[in-house]
Amino acid sequence: MPTVPAESLRSIARDIFEALGAPSEDAEAVADVLVEANLAGHDSHGVIRVTQHCASVRAGDTVPGATTTTVRETATTTIHDAQWNFGAVAMSRALADGMDKARDLGMHAFGIHNCNHIGRLGHYSDLAARAGFVPMIAVNSTGAGASVAPYGGRHGKLGTNPFCVAFPTTDDPVLMDMTSSIVAEGKIRVRRNSGESLPEGWILDRHGDPSTDPEDFYGPPRGAILPFGGPVAHKGFALSMMAELLAGSLTGAGNVGERDGHIGNGVFCLLMDVGAFRAEADFRSTASRVGAYVKDCEPADGTDEVLLPGEPEHRARHSRSASGIVVDDTTWRGLCEEAAKAGLAAPQT
Repeated sequence: MPTVPAESLRSIARDIFEALGAPSEDAEAVADVLVEANLAGHDSHGVIRVTQHCASVRAGDTVPGATTTTVRETATTTIHDAQWNFGAVAMSRALADGMDKARDLGMHAFGIHNCNHIGRLGHYSDLAARAGFVPMIAVNSTGAGASVAPYGGRHGKLGTNPFCVAFPTTDDPVLMDMTSSIVAEGKIRVRRNSGESLPEGWILDRHGDPSTDPEDFYGPPRGAILPFGGPVAHKGFALSMMAELLAGSLTGAGNVGERDGHIGNGVFCLLMDVGAFRAEADFRSTASRVGAYVKDCEPADGTDEVLLPGEPEHRARHSRSASGIVVDDTTWRGLCEEAAKAGLAAPQT
């Protein structure tokens, strides 16, 4: 498996998206979101998605260069229409707009319609937290994106429906980014690419029976991912329903099964300006002290230390920035094939 510097991966992805008709600024935004996911250790949301995005453009489901418009607005809320541009482009623009408005009024909430996959939520929350905000993001799947079984069910009815919250500190943010399913779909894709079996308790096959074979999820016909929680999976299912209603129903973006086969994301994001509640420097110091207190705990057997939410990602980013990103062979072949289709030179490791 090749090891590729982050900047090289960014250039490869950016050039491919530009060749597909994306404006330079948009291509850069999508490439950045993908590669930052790789750097954070979440290859499930990284350049493994390039071929998926390219196929979506060729199918007409992604419209490069489409303008994100505002369809509803109050002093503290905005609803955006991404018009099926790359989801990372729409989310990046909406986040920048939302932070400007939250800085003026103390908080701002926005939703996004007609939006393709926005990528790793932690990317956006990290940016907002470093800028002095507490972001809360929930995302659902619209259209034919049913892949997660409800608690007690045998077949997919919901998306992986992630939640993300982050808090600024004097150093890296404390950041929770988690699906309400036992695992993100992309992590099943990573295991399939590597020829690995899945842990027990991740998926059901098309008949609704437990399986450890990634192909049993992808089908056809598709199987289903289980909600997180194992014996208390009703908790993961409850979180999934909250994300579904926040991101799909409250914003009007739509819900799973309501549209045609065009799979997208409904997005809900609430931004709170820390400075509207208390002095930002005081909050950052307090959050850091809380984190230090929690970390100062004797490790359990089999662990070296207590890690805060987001800390594994921050460490992975420092490590991978220095050593490069290992790209699985299937993903690398896909990047090479997409470059060839676009008439670009073959990517180099």
